[in-house]
Amino acid sequence: MPLSDLANRLPGSWLARLWLALGLLYLAGAVLHPLLLTHGAALLVLLALPQAGGQWRRLPPEVRAVLLGFVLYVAAALPSLLNTQDWHGAGWRFERYHPFLLILPVVLALHRQRRLAVPLLVGGVCLGGLALGAFAAWRQLATGWPRIGWVSALHPNMFGGVAFLFALLNGLAAALLARGRATRAALLAGALAAGYAGFASGSRGALLAGVAATAWSAGGLARRHPAGWRRLRVPLLAGAALLAAALLASTHWRGRLLQGVLELHDFLRGEHQPDNTSERLMMWWAGLRIWAAHPLLGTGLGDTLRDFAALRADPGFDYFGRLYAVFHNIYIDALASTGLLGFGAMLAGVFVLPLRCFLRRLRRPDPVARWTGLAGSALLVYLAVLGLLHSWLYLRPVPLLLFVLALLLAGGAIPDNGGPDQPPSARRP
Repeated sequence: MPLSDLANRLPGSWLARLWLALGLLYLAGAVLHPLLLTHGAALLVLLALPQAGGQWRRLPPEVRAVLLGFVLYVAAALPSLLNTQDWHGAGWRFERYHPFLLILPVVLALHRQRRLAVPLLVGGVCLGGLALGAFAAWRQLATGWPRIGWVSALHPNMFGGVAFLFALLNGLAAALLARGRATRAALLAGALAAGYAGFASGSRGALLAGVAATAWSAGGLARRHPAGWRRLRVPLLAGAALLAAALLASTHWRGRLLQGVLELHDFLRGEHQPDNTSERLMMWWAGLRIWAAHPLLGTGLGDTLRDFAALRADPGFDYFGRLYAVFHNIYIDALASTGLLGFGAMLAGVFVLPLRCFLRRLRRPDPVARWTGLAGSALLVYLAVLGLLHSWLYLRPVPLLLFVLALLLAGGAIPDNGGPDQPPSARRP
């Protein structure tokens, strides 16, 4: 397990040690309060700047391509920013893009400490999973609320989105990286605690994303890590049975799942009611209507709210109780606000280039690099499915998700021969 010799690998610089310690605390504690998500990320970026110098040329080409994809994603939104009429809304929306630029110095600084990236990630998500479970249990006991979110009333869907992701990462680490029963038990405890927190959030979209990413990971384990698959298949089957039993036993979850089915049935019959499912489906239709009127650049980065308000005068849209600035679907959001240009840049920069990088690592001989390939590709599958139902790209957890992605990018950038790290140009083919 890479955590076993963490103390021996710590850098000599006090700034690097402080920064890594803050990174560990960020993973463990940012899940408990939304302000920590943003303020903690800002501190990490500031401390990364002095450590990022001289690392760009040392990055593997596939990691450089991912970072350039982030720049492309932000740059493709600029024409739609200039095309907007509501500058207040455009300012709020463009703020959601800047984490993709601020993560660049973090990736560069992590590349300097790349042998510590995976231990940092695994330790952080283990502590974070335990913290999520303890926090969810405390909130349920203290308030009796059926759905748990962050303090300061951040939406339970995003709380559940982070919780199920941490459960997945803990499970993958337990399957492939753990050495010793105590370490594996701690990671499995983190997975169960985070899974409980996700379950307590009541987020159907996060649960669906977790099931999809777990299925992807199980397939990857069976194909490329047979030993890990043999070790984890019984816990996976037991976890699936436990999840099914919990869903059936929970009155709240049974009600939410049945409610979704009945609402979808009514919508397909043409009975549009002001319920959650009908509103979401009509939001998607409204977003596609807005995009059809502005196919190349979209309506403007801040104008979707105005256009959605105008659509409420049309039959079928007049029952909406409130206006929405996002469409609960990152793909329709990108099409409506930034058009085909921004949509293509989002697919390439946020999903395709990182997925290409992680899939290449699945063929590496180094076990840690292979683990980052499996965990990174599972992360992208998770976010792609989550984006079908929640506009996570424009919400507060983005810095935390990008930090996890940065650790996975850095953790797999280690030479396979185990020798001293060299720039890609200096290695033998």
